[in-house]
Formats: sequence, structure tokens, C-alpha cells
Amino acid sequence: MFHIPNDLTNLHLYQLFRPFGNVISVRIMIEHGTGRSRGFGFVSFDSRAGAQAAIQHMNGYPLGHKRLKVQHKNER
Repeated sequence: MFHIPNDLTNLHLYQLFRPFGNVISVRIMIEHGTGRSRGFGFVSFDSRAGAQAAIQHMNGYPLGHKRLKVQHKNER
């Protein structure tokens, strides 16, 4: 899970994370009423190594006026 700027698209997100492994899905969470980003999304890799590499390299990555916060999804 990570926090994202409002103007980022799923395609942009895919392109940012694909260098770290085989990305199997990308999803930016959107508010139903406004169509705007909720400020977070999910990227899934086919391996734990790819996910760990993305966390290591992309956590804190500057994007627009914010920095990405990249971490494993917390299970409920």
C-alpha cells in the first residue's frame, strides 16, 4: 500500500513499479462521488522479492509535492 498524488494514473503507477519485478495488478483507490484519488493504492507483484525491492527503492520516492509511502498491505 502507498499514498499517492491525485493526478497519478494506474498506468503511471505500473510504469513506476515495473522495474522491481513482474507487476500483476495496479489499482489506485478512487472516491465514487468525485472520481478523485483517495490518496492510496495497491501494487501486486508475482513474487515477494519484487514487492520487497519496490518497498526498498520506492518508499520515500518524491512524486509531485509528496513522497510515496510504500509498505506491505496490513492484513485485518
